[in-house]
Formats: sequence, structure tokens, C-alpha cells
Amino acid sequence: MSLRITAIATLAATSLVCSLGFVAPAQARDGVNGALFGGLAAGAIVGGVVANSMNRPPVVYREVGPPPPPVVVYPECHNVREPLYDSAGYVAGHRTVRVCD
Repeated sequence: MSLRITAIATLAATSLVCSLGFVAPAQARDGVNGALFGGLAAGAIVGGVVANSMNRPPVVYREVGPPPPPVVVYPECHNVREPLYDSAGYVAGHRTVRVCD
């Protein structure tokens, strides 16, 4: 933003100085004026390229959607081995049961 303000201020000052007659008429003497204006033009081009090549963060647009679902907190769980009994009441094996507090 400050680069634009500086450029506008410079352009305004230059046009004011030229319109009030403080600048002598241009004369071509041994190509000095051509070199001067060529150098100014080259400087403006290089300055524009450098100013536009500054590292700027990319613009990221994100959609505004519904809020994320609430976090569900589950109780602590652990596995327990329980005996399996047959019809006579004897232990026939074991099974694993998940128990949550």
C-alpha cells in the first residue's frame, strides 16, 4: 500500500514542477537525454518487477460450514476373563468380556 502512495506522491510532485515551468525544455545533446530517460525507464521496469516478486502468503478461502460435532468422552474399559460352565456346573472354558467403568 505504501508503494502506491509513494508512486502517486511522486507523480503529483513531478506534474506540479513541470506545470509551473521549473523544468528547462528538453534538448538532445550527444545522446545524454536519451541515456537518462532510458535509464529511468529501465529502473522503473526493474523496480516494478522487484516490487511484484515480494513473498506474500497465499490467500486461502475456506467455506464456512456447520461447527464440528461435540467430543464424546467414553468411559475407561478393560477386558475380563470369565469362566464358562457346562450343564453339570463344571468349568468348560473361559470367555473374554469387556467391562466399562
